[in-house]
Order: sequence, then structure tokens, then C-alpha cells
Amino acid sequence: MSWDNIATAFTKYSKIFGTSPSTSPMSWDSRRQELHWESCHKSPKRKSIMLWHFNYIFGVHFAYTLSTVYFLVQQLFGYGPKKELLNVIYLLLIGNGIETWHLNFPSQQDLTLISREDVIQKISNHEKFHHLTEPPSDLVLTSKRESFLNLHGYFDKVYACEAYRKGPFRLVREDRYRPRATIFFSLICIGNYSFGLAESDAKRKHVPFKLRGKARRTYDERIQVDFQSHQRFSINPYIGTINQGFSFMTCYSREAVSFKVFLNPFEFEVWIIILFTMTILVVVLVLILTTKLKWKWVEAISFAQLVVISNMFEKPTTVDGKIETTIQFRIQFGVLMLLIPILTNGYLGLSITSISASLEHISVTRFDQLSKPVCNGDNGKCHIDRLKRFEKYLETIEKHMQIISLRRFFDYKGLLKFFKGDRTNSINKTFESIINKSVRRFDVNSDFVLLPYPIEIDVAKYQIGPNVFYNRLLFRLRETTKIVLTLFESSGKISKDSIHAMRMFDLLEPWRIPHPQLGNLSNMRNLENIWDIEHELVKCKRTALVLDEIEINREIRYFEKYYPWLKFFKATSAILPSESGWYFDINGKPVTPQIIERLYVAGIVQLLEAWPYRVSELRENITKQVHTLVERKPRENVVKDVSLGGNIQTIFWIYLILLVVAFAITLVVEARIHKKLWKGLLYAGGRISQVY
Repeated sequence: MSWDNIATAFTKYSKIFGTSPSTSPMSWDSRRQELHWESCHKSPKRKSIMLWHFNYIFGVHFAYTLSTVYFLVQQLFGYGPKKELLNVIYLLLIGNGIETWHLNFPSQQDLTLISREDVIQKISNHEKFHHLTEPPSDLVLTSKRESFLNLHGYFDKVYACEAYRKGPFRLVREDRYRPRATIFFSLICIGNYSFGLAESDAKRKHVPFKLRGKARRTYDERIQVDFQSHQRFSINPYIGTINQGFSFMTCYSREAVSFKVFLNPFEFEVWIIILFTMTILVVVLVLILTTKLKWKWVEAISFAQLVVISNMFEKPTTVDGKIETTIQFRIQFGVLMLLIPILTNGYLGLSITSISASLEHISVTRFDQLSKPVCNGDNGKCHIDRLKRFEKYLETIEKHMQIISLRRFFDYKGLLKFFKGDRTNSINKTFESIINKSVRRFDVNSDFVLLPYPIEIDVAKYQIGPNVFYNRLLFRLRETTKIVLTLFESSGKISKDSIHAMRMFDLLEPWRIPHPQLGNLSNMRNLENIWDIEHELVKCKRTALVLDEIEINREIRYFEKYYPWLKFFKATSAILPSESGWYFDINGKPVTPQIIERLYVAGIVQLLEAWPYRVSELRENITKQVHTLVERKPRENVVKDVSLGGNIQTIFWIYLILLVVAFAITLVVEARIHKKLWKGLLYAGGRISQVY
């Protein structure tokens, strides 16, 4: 095609509509043999040139869109002439007894050699060819939380059916499998999985599998346990089983003295009885003073309270002789004097024991107590400034992790070559950058070190990137950043709920998750051994173990059993709640989702998810190792509160009997006095009548 033809195409045939008075901005310069472009801003034909642009762009896009729609309709729905551009042909060529598979597209003449396994998987994905392929042979189970599942890899049918026949009780109690492992064995046996060349590996008790790669004749089914629902981006089958968040536990505490220590010796019921008794005594004494001695009510009530309270504290008040001579006062307060020494001496003994024993332990129970807040109160400017720079802080951490990962494959020179001579991409530089870009340094007096690792995991071999807590927290913080900044740009304000949500930023900044590869950004030494997590936790420093709620509850029971001299605390409420379950990644017709769904509807999956289990031998060995590193102490003697049961109840029964006897004696004495008085009056009246 010559330039003359090009010029003719753009200058003469540029009009989509012949009646449009458009003018092409291009003209052919025959002398220079080049196209000349005329700008619409400087040309006197500005409107005609602008109309040419509209005609040209509209015509090209209209023709392109129309042809694309026509092509898709004829390929997807069979309309129009048949084109074989999207079809694929698999050819099986047999020569000298050797089978080879080839892939061919109608648009090309060459054949592409492919493997038999790929042909099987591709064909099995097509709904019309399921009957031509065998069922899936291998079942693969994986989990990002290795502590939730001590299974990983391929299992053959022989071992699985043998374990299935044992039943869940024996598997959990003797073989120390997690309860959900029985679901896995049930899937293999019930689903009739088989592998032609599989070898039974049943002799290997705790690692009953052998990695074999893909099946040779069929496809496999892969199941991921504890898959997070918010990470699901495909239409593969998924069954949610657990809805929980993250919690933490720690044994860090501080001792505190409060007024409560003076109320601890007696329980609430005992204090109620004592106050009720004192009230009765005050009422009796007031009646004695007002009826016998004709006191005024105000004076009688004040004096009666003073007498009763002073006697209860063994500091009796001097009482007037007229009051002491009344037999009612002697009987009532005589019985009280028998009871007061028992109560006061018992109270003093229990109080001294309680105070001299370990004081009340106060610890953290919320996630926002694990760090000192960077932005105090409703300081909106501080929060917005932090959100705007938080992403750069995360990029620095991710870059540091990337360089650490690359150092496993490159030395310093290779790393320098990889980054094209950029010397800032070194571990020391990125480590320093994390410290400088953080809003503040780690505070040893207020910040906790977070350990989001299962205790049985060797942290030195565990990558920080796949950490479930870190990933979930990072996902939530980035969502919060987008929402808060969007609302702030529209309204110029930050709601209280948003400020409360932004407190979680303090869990990552400053950095408080130790890892051997990241370097020491806190006051904790590097975690080098598999027992270091448990060891650091029982030191009872500012260290918190962060795991799922179910795992934290199990760890609390475990630590209280093997470390009885320590007191452990856990979070009162969880954060970052989400649903997790079983995710099926299958190339072909699925078998396992239907089985899992039936087990889930029957409640078997939920039962096994919450079923308690024995700890592994590895965990027991970790605890034995930690016991050699810490000072083991006997269990603290807990001073129990005195209740109404036991000896204190006997004392009150004796006091009640004495009180009843005192009232009876008082009534008898009063009756005798009144009888003598009545006889005296009658005798005096008789004598007077005789005189007159």
C-alpha cells in the first residue's frame, strides 16, 4: 500500500455520512512524501475538522463493537456461519505401541505434544465427558493452620479404611489424631477413592502418607480446611463450619490492694447476717432506753448505734450505771459478748492470712490494652495523618520480607544485581526504614509482644507472610483505611465507631510480632527453638499468645494443668470474627462435597469440630523442655472465703440458741417482776382498804 492510497483513505473516504460537511485534518504532501496534520485549534476549518474526528471515531468503534458481538454470538450460541477458532482437538497417535497425545487448534497447522494427565483433567472438566473418566483417585487435605490438623498430604484407601474402622474414639484417644481427621478418613473410604499403584503406608503411625504427585490415570480432589470465607473468589464448593474470631491469653499481671481485701474474709451472706444482727441489737437497746429510762428517740438511736458498733470492734463504750443494771441489757449484750470474740478473732486471722498471701492479680482482658494508643481520644487529625501514611509503613514491612525471602537464593552481590544496583534494598536498610517510618518506637512498659503462632510450630521455619492473624488483621486495616478516608473526604468528620475500629492499628504499629527473619523490633529475644514460644509465655512478661478462640480455650486448660503455680488470663471478647470451613478445589466432577454436606446436615461435622482431643507427643516434649528451664513452684494455697457452711454456721446456730434462751429468760424474769409487782399492789391495796 502506497502513501497515496493512505492519503486517499484518510482524506477522501473519511466521512461516515456523506452529507456531513467534515474535513480531514490530514493532507498528503507530494513533494516531501509525507502526511501533513492540521491542528483543529489553529485551522479556520475548526468545526469541520472536529466533525471529521467525531465521524471517524464513531465509525471505527461502531464497526469494531458490532463485529465483536457478532463473533461472540456465533461462537457461544451457534448462530451465523460456523467458525472453529475456539475449538480444541485432542489427537491420540499410536506408533510402535507408544501412545502420544497432541493438542491442535484449527487456526494452526502444528501439533503440540501434551501429557496424558492434562488430557484427562481437561476432558473431565467438560460436563459431557464425565462418564468417560474415572472418579477422582487421590484426596488431598491441607490447612494453613497446621495446629488444627495433623494431616497433610496423600492417603491411600487401605490406611484410610483401616482408620475408619477404628472409629473416632480410638483415633483421637490412642493415635492422637485431631477429631476432624476422622472426617477425612471417612471421605476416602466412603467416597471409594483408589489409586492403582498406591502402596499401603500403614506401618508409619504418625506420618501415614507418601507424596506421589498427581494421579496417573485420573484427577484428584483437594480440600482446604479452615478456609476463610472472605478469601473465596471462585465458585468452587464451600461449606462453612466455624464462626469465630481471635482471642489472646497471657500470665502477665500486677498485684493491687483495694478496699475489697477487707471484705474478702467473709462472704456476702455472712456480712448480711452480721448487719441484720447488729440492727436487731440496736432496736432492742433503743426500746430499753425509751421504755425503761424514758430517753428521747434521737438520743436513744444514736447511743444504741455507738454501743453496738464499738462492741463489734472490741472497743466498748462506757454505759451509764442505770443502763447496766437493767436485766434486759445484761442478757442481750451478755450473749453478744460471747459471739464478738469469735467473730473478731476469726476475721482478723483470715484477714492477716489473706493480706500476707498473694494479692489480687490484675491483668489485661481486651486487645486495646495490649498497646499504648498512638492517637488519644477524638484527635481526628492524628488519625487521618496516620491512615495516610500507614500503607507506606506496610509497604516497607512487605519489602523487608521480600528481601529476606530473596536472601535464601541470592547473596549480597546477587541481591544487588537483582535490584539493579539499588543499595537501599538490603536487610539493614529496610530494617532501619521500618523503625524510621513507624509512628513511634516499641514501649517496653506498655506494649505487649504478640505471638500469633501455634506452639507446636517451629517459628524459625514458619514464614510470617502466611500467618492467619497477620493476614486477617491486615485485610481489616486496609478496609478500614478506605472506608474512613472516603467518609472523611465527604463529611470531614470521623465517627466514634471508626475511632474505636482504628485502635486495631496499634496492633501492627509499632511492629510487635517477633520472627527470626524480621529482626528484633521489640524487647524479646529471637525465637530460635520450637519451645521458645511456650517458654516466653510462662515468663509472665508483657507477652500474649494470639490464636483462634477455640485454640485459646484449649491452651488455657493446658497451661493451667501443667503450670498450676501461674495464673492465666484471656480476652473477654474476640476480634476479627469470620467464618471458616471446608473449601473444595476440584478438577472434574466432585465427590467429596456431597459427602461433607450430608455429614454437616447430620451434625457430625459440628460435633467433631468441637470435640476435645489429646495433645501430641511433640507438645508434651515441648512442655518437658520448658519445665527444665523455669523454676517449678507448688500450687499456691488459696485462702477460701468463710461461708455460712461449716464452723461459722455452727457458731451462728449457737448464737441463735443463746439469743432465744436470752429472750425466754427475759420473759420469765419480766413475768416474775410483774407478778411480784402485781401482788405488791394488791397487798398494798388490801392494807389501804383495811385502814379505811
